[in-house]
Amino acid sequence: MNQAGKIHSVAGTCGGAPNRDARCRRPPASGVLACARMRVVVTGATGHVGSNLVRALIRRGDQVRVVVRERVRSLEGLDVERVLGDVRDEASLRAAFADAEIVYHLAAVISISGDRNGTVRAVNVDGTRRVAEAALAAGVRRLVHCSSVHAFNLYQPGAVDPIDEAWARVPDSAPHFAYDRSKAAGERALREVIEKGLDAVILHPSGVVGPYDFGPSRMGQVLLQLYHRKLPSLLGGGFAGAYTLGMFTRRANSPGVAIGIAASIVLTTIAWALNLVHPYFYLAISIMLCIVIGYAASLFFPAPARSLKGLTIYSDVRPSG
Repeated sequence: MNQAGKIHSVAGTCGGAPNRDARCRRPPASGVLACARMRVVVTGATGHVGSNLVRALIRRGDQVRVVVRERVRSLEGLDVERVLGDVRDEASLRAAFADAEIVYHLAAVISISGDRNGTVRAVNVDGTRRVAEAALAAGVRRLVHCSSVHAFNLYQPGAVDPIDEAWARVPDSAPHFAYDRSKAAGERALREVIEKGLDAVILHPSGVVGPYDFGPSRMGQVLLQLYHRKLPSLLGGGFAGAYTLGMFTRRANSPGVAIGIAASIVLTTIAWALNLVHPYFYLAISIMLCIVIGYAASLFFPAPARSLKGLTIYSDVRPSG
């Protein structure tokens, strides 16, 4: 077992439970290896990663307790203990963590539109601190915290690949996105509790695609939009992630994209010159026209279908600076 207060930081998929052999023994009489069922607690169990983790823990034979705010479809039919709780309520967390050996903290709020009502910070930063404090108070042997690749400062000047644990985190200031700042600040809050003696593992998953995506997640929505041809074009670029589901999509086609962009520029220029719309609507109109006209153009310039079934895709995350 690792010493209390030691931090483990892993860039990858959420996991990190102690070795199963550490809780197994072989009685002299029977010689059969017997393993005690480990009680684990999962926050964020209703999300995409949480739904997969809970099922993996059940298959492993663990006693799984999930912290939920309401009954949800993703947990129906599963052999789990449900307790009401919220990461913003430390009292509910202490009750939920009682007698637990491992806590997996996956609960988070993802946002690409800022943090106008303060929920992102309340959950991702203050909630993480409360989870860590409650785990320490409950005597939990290990906390596994699911952070994000966005906690790393991917846009620092002079940055080079690959990303590892030594990579600088996002500073808690503008112009960085609220979500990125919250994940980095959540790690810093967790490290403060680690200094008090909590044993913790920090993980940094990137884009996640796979089964039990009941939401669906943002990544799942993109794939569904591509599959149903509701997203007519794709721009160049990449994002680290793994593709695990069979899916057939249509590739973006250059003529459709070019026509959509050109038409949107011409029409929004005319609208600006004639002062037909408020200036704040120019960008929205341009994007809308690009999507509509690009989709119409794709009907006349269809791209061949491409099967992605069984394919695992890893693309580089490169700084833009």
